Amino acid sequence: MNTSHETKSANDAEAEFLRHAVDGRSYEALVVLATDPGLTRRSFAVACAAGDVAAVAAALASDPGSAIRPCGSPARAPILWTCFSRVARAEPSRAADLVEVARQLLSNGADPNASVVEGEGAHAWRLSVLYAACCRARNASLAEVLLDAGATPDDGESLYHSTESSDHACVKLLLGRGARIEGTNAVHHMLDRDDLAGLRLFLDAGADPNLRNPAGSLLHWAILRGRSLPIVELLLDRGADARATDHFGLTPHRLAARLGHASAAALLASRGFAEKLSPSETVVAALMRGDLEGARSAAIAEPGLAARVIAGEGELLPEAAWNGQAAAVRALLAFGFPVGSTKRNGETALHCAAWMGRSDIVADLLAAGAPLNGREMTYSATPMGWATHGEQNSRDGDGRRLSEGADHAAVIRLLAAGGAR
Repeated sequence: MNTSHETKSANDAEAEFLRHAVDGRSYEALVVLATDPGLTRRSFAVACAAGDVAAVAAALASDPGSAIRPCGSPARAPILWTCFSRVARAEPSRAADLVEVARQLLSNGADPNASVVEGEGAHAWRLSVLYAACCRARNASLAEVLLDAGATPDDGESLYHSTESSDHACVKLLLGRGARIEGTNAVHHMLDRDDLAGLRLFLDAGADPNLRNPAGSLLHWAILRGRSLPIVELLLDRGADARATDHFGLTPHRLAARLGHASAAALLASRGFAEKLSPSETVVAALMRGDLEGARSAAIAEPGLAARVIAGEGELLPEAAWNGQAAAVRALLAFGFPVGSTKRNGETALHCAAWMGRSDIVADLLAAGAPLNGREMTYSATPMGWATHGEQNSRDGDGRRLSEGADHAAVIRLLAAGGAR
């Protein structure tokens, strides 16, 4: 008979394993199993999340109802533990075992559309087991078993988040099973990465090349996100409207000029979509290309033009820092933009460069006197807070840094040396 201490220890081991397995700390989860090999036999939730086929089969044979009875901590349907588990990311051989466990649970009545709410209030999201299979476990075989059992591909999350990996297996599976594209923002999200093959998958599946989100069309979004020329070319070749306007009334050509995306602007011009820029747009375009002398020359066109551009374009500096446009940041500072300029939620260029890990831009901003301890309005966080958060989170779905050359350790050292809190 277990003592209360032993029972508590067993419960602690279960909770620790499940927490690590679901949160993505897969190696830590496997350490728990290695130190307590009998845990999968004592905890059905752990067996389901670990992919212990034999332990799950034995439990279901003696009690088929356990397939649908909530278990674990917090109490959840067993299929949720199986699909949200990411232990196979650390030990790939468990991927097939998790598929088999899911198959056993489903054949005993588990719901292929089971879901869980994560987060609270405005940040609460209902996430299905299909989403978990596609976007947490990234296990297309597991997703296929769920779809075969009746999971709906239109859960509002799976297609969108499946674009976050360079492995397109889940995108192909969902599109092949008739997942709705329009209204999901999935194609725009695919353009958050430079993934030509991924974009082509959607277009080949019938995605409208003129899909829009609140910011604008796919072509606008590709330019806004600084995507490579082949992606812009593909959209144009598939029928993207190069004369459409975004929520600011800008055409793709004007947007490309404004953002310093010179190659996209040149491509659009070569296809007959060039537009004459206003004097202020000409100044901004030169600055965002890093052409300080060109901007100063253009500013001479009208008295007071330089001052009006600085007063009316306050978000350019943090935008350039966020996009890693070091030359543009230097040109904007030299032109006279205040180093403390903010975006709409109060984030400065230093916040943005710190989150992206751009130590070169951080150094330039600090040399210009950037405010070290300013707090933005969303999280009331300082640039140091953004740097430490970005060190963990400024990555794509494959774990790669969002900004080339990112060095968060160097950013943190620079901020600390300057007296940041």
